[in-house]
Amino acid sequence: MTSKALEFRADSIGYRDAVIIRDVAVSLEAGEIAAVFGLNGSGKSTLLRGIAGIADAKNGKLSIDGVEQRVRTPEVLASSGLRMILQGGRVFRGLSVAEHLRLAVGSGREPPALLRGLLDVIAPVMRREAGVLSGGERQMVSVVCALLAEPRILLADEPTLALADDVVNDVLGVIRAVSRATGMAVLLAEQHVKSAVGVATRALLLRAGRITLDEILSTDAERAEVLTILNQPETQMNVPDVQTSAACQVATE
Repeated sequence: MTSKALEFRADSIGYRDAVIIRDVAVSLEAGEIAAVFGLNGSGKSTLLRGIAGIADAKNGKLSIDGVEQRVRTPEVLASSGLRMILQGGRVFRGLSVAEHLRLAVGSGREPPALLRGLLDVIAPVMRREAGVLSGGERQMVSVVCALLAEPRILLADEPTLALADDVVNDVLGVIRAVSRATGMAVLLAEQHVKSAVGVATRALLLRAGRITLDEILSTDAERAEVLTILNQPETQMNVPDVQTSAACQVATE
């Protein structure tokens, strides 16, 4: 039996004495994109941070490709093929964008062709220090650096936060294209609900600290059904969606 790309269980996830999520179990197959939805404060970021070892996970157990990760620090998990895009675009403020990219891609390697479109977007700020970039520019650098590392597993916490509407679908489209091409498994928390449902292969819903929905998204009918659920008053996130751009469709189909 083939091992899952990622398996995670915990009795609870939170911060010190504050419990945000209870009795959680998440798994990802290679090439799968699971989008996590929920109201603000429902624990989407906390779930990703718990898996990454940033939030406190009581009795948390993480396996990558069937191998249990007994030490969950960013450095150890990175060596196992896991990368996380943190909300807000975390960067090294004193390094230039070009230096960030060189660190991410390593020596002697060329950036994957699938990322050329995103690299073109940040080309005008390549020489600037990250500390002077706008929020959207920092977010793009964070996304590109994570993908340049060619992870087996990507935890993406609001990867399109602060991005212009015409870039949102391009970013999500590239994540989908990389996943399809390389088998990268993705756990995605995303504010643009319709766009996220469009690229995801599974939908998870967090409500009152628990995962209350876990649905496969393989057909337009299944996506429409999940969107109906997410638009109900008790789950509606009230965030406007951008329209799928022609460039995104061409780049990812």
